Amino acid sequence: MRRSVRSALALCALAAAPSAWAHGDSARLGSFFGGVMHPLLEPAHLVALLALGLLIGQRGEDAMRRLLAPLAAALAVGLALAALWPPVQAWPTTVALLAAAALAGAVVAADLMLPRNLQALATVTIGLGIGLGSPAEGATILSRFVMAAGVALGVCAWVTLVATGVAALQRPTARLLVRVTGSWLLACALLVLALSVFRPAAPTSARTADAVPPARR
Repeated sequence: MRRSVRSALALCALAAAPSAWAHGDSARLGSFFGGVMHPLLEPAHLVALLALGLLIGQRGEDAMRRLLAPLAAALAVGLALAALWPPVQAWPTTVALLAAAALAGAVVAADLMLPRNLQALATVTIGLGIGLGSPAEGATILSRFVMAAGVALGVCAWVTLVATGVAALQRPTARLLVRVTGSWLLACALLVLALSVFRPAAPTSARTADAVPPARR
């Protein structure tokens, strides 16, 4: 039990960590493989990816056939918008992404049969959020396109891998472990969501304070 609690705390700490380091690490892998690994290096994306994979895998092969195509389509739309319309990056996509991840984690933890339209909505929200939050980087148009293709392929591959592994679990203890993992992801999503929404304002630096002229008496 203590080991499970430590694992949960470590996962939450990873999710709450700053995500700026992800861009530098993924850039070292090249355009395509950097895109493939990008969802695993971005904490909010990783939590959403795992939660969606558990949700799809818990519902079996039928959910995999129904939801992977909407996921790919939402990813393509999000990546295209992020590349062609930069102002979209100012949208609060992380909040919607983490809310959908929290919903998926709660459903997995409770082992609920979510209506199909809500399953599709959560899938599309996560796919669109990851796409909008993954602006392709590169010196040329070709390198940016290759990175975007890597992100799309990577997200679909990681979600499929997690869902396939979960769907293959048949023992009650293994299914219970899936539900426990869903509760961890729910906690992580809520933690990062709270930090994103209620983040305190940056304190005024001494240099900025000195630059402000004193009020006249």
